[in-house]
Amino acid sequence: MFPRRGEFVILKLKQETNVLGEFRIPNPTRRKYPQWQSSGLPVTAGLNDLQVALTDFKTQFPGEYSATRVPSTVCGFRIMERRESSTNWIPKVAEVWDATGNHWRPFFDKRYSRTDGKSQFTGFFGALWPGEDAWKLKVSFDKQNAFSTNELIRFDSLSIPTGTTVQNINLVREQFGTRLELLALLGPDTKHQSVESLNPNIWPVSGRITAVFKGTVLEQERSLHFVKAMDDRGTNLELSVEMHAPGELRSESHIPYIIDFEIASSVKSISLILALPKIRTLKIR
Repeated sequence: MFPRRGEFVILKLKQETNVLGEFRIPNPTRRKYPQWQSSGLPVTAGLNDLQVALTDFKTQFPGEYSATRVPSTVCGFRIMERRESSTNWIPKVAEVWDATGNHWRPFFDKRYSRTDGKSQFTGFFGALWPGEDAWKLKVSFDKQNAFSTNELIRFDSLSIPTGTTVQNINLVREQFGTRLELLALLGPDTKHQSVESLNPNIWPVSGRITAVFKGTVLEQERSLHFVKAMDDRGTNLELSVEMHAPGELRSESHIPYIIDFEIASSVKSISLILALPKIRTLKIR
């Protein structure tokens, strides 16, 4: 990914803000390219039940490179779900194209995320460079709450492990073509070395129970969310929960889905309720 219209590609070697060296390379891709014209905002995309309007699209800090300021893009979205304003869907990942053939997948940076009234703002590294008037975006939105019954998936009557116990569960659920397997539950004192053979990307947190899942979630264009946990009497448990998931489809085959939580020693077994909502991807031109 680089500006393709210029005569040279310039590479700079820097130490913090000091330029130590600069290399100018003839641009092998220089030619005449079409120029995309920007659309007036808002730009709306979507289907009947979910409409998304891009209300803001701003370049910030062009040409600046420091510890706190780099060229980046901030987007504002307003979402309508079944004709009602909603903040229940958040932008998860984007794809970007320019008129010269550059195509990349930036991840939204949480430092740029905020809600202002009915609009959600987020951003990513990279900004329109000189010579480009517009980009094309494809943005994926992830549902956060209010899941329907058919989006839920359950793992019932799971015994809580203690100490360094590693419970191999191998319990499989299949829904919407998605396969989700609960591989193991790890006790609160389990160390990484004890589960390396299960998956080298498992890093238990001391003092917390760890649930390890393997799934084809992103493969089916869905996401995985923790909804709630219940004890063996059906009472909802208040848990401090952290969830970790693969960042992209190609890592799903080797990076597990992990839920870790603290739980009272008096609880001997639990049921985990998760959700598998569909990720909605919209083209915004």
